[in-house]
Amino acid sequence: MRWMLAVVSSLLMSACFVTRSEGDLMLADMSRIKDEIASLQRERFDSLQQVNNHIKDIKARTSTLEKNNFKQSADTSLEKEKFVSEMQQLRGQLEETQFNLSEVQKAKSAAVEVPGSFSKDMPLDKADHFVFAKKLYDNKQYGEAIAAFDSFLERFKDDKQFLSQVFFLKGDAYFEQARNADKEADKKDLYKKAVLSFQEVLTRFPDSKKVPESLYKVGNSLSGMGFSKDAIVFYEEVISKHPKSAFVKDASLKLAKLKSVKKKAK
Repeated sequence: MRWMLAVVSSLLMSACFVTRSEGDLMLADMSRIKDEIASLQRERFDSLQQVNNHIKDIKARTSTLEKNNFKQSADTSLEKEKFVSEMQQLRGQLEETQFNLSEVQKAKSAAVEVPGSFSKDMPLDKADHFVFAKKLYDNKQYGEAIAAFDSFLERFKDDKQFLSQVFFLKGDAYFEQARNADKEADKKDLYKKAVLSFQEVLTRFPDSKKVPESLYKVGNSLSGMGFSKDAIVFYEEVISKHPKSAFVKDASLKLAKLKSVKKKAK
């Protein structure tokens, strides 16, 4: 019995016996398989990590885009509202300015077209006032021109730029009214006022270019009033003191006529 057990045991041991080379080969295969499994696991982990990172990046970019889009929309909306508000204000200011300009232009036009009611619309600026008054004079609205010149003299009595012209034009407006007056008394009164205004030019602005003409028209005014002797004095002054003046010829003719009449009267 013991013999038989020994034989069986020997057979079993011979059947399970592995050589060293076979064992080394098996160990190498096991190691390779483990390495492959570990490599696959690492690749799978890396792939998962990359996928997760990519997903996170997409989410982050999406969130940023959404925020920026919201901010941009909000900013655009605010800018649009601000722009619309500013444009409305500018349009309002423009309409108000245009309305004011239109009213001013209407007032100036009305002042010239309706002589009796222009005083309240008299230009505030000195130069504009002078132009306004001269326009009345040029339009032969002599009564209104005189009133405008008087207003200028009251407001700008110390002016150096326009004052000599104002006195001359005012005197000439009286002179023209006198020439067209129907009544003799009115003529004399208007000529007298013309002389007084021309005299302002002669005494206050002796270097004015209007001096020769003022002398000549003082002579004409005095002659129109019947003061021939006094008129001669002024005609002679035009000729003697302003020989190059354009009024010398007319003054000489007037002078010759008055002297002729004076001789006949003797």
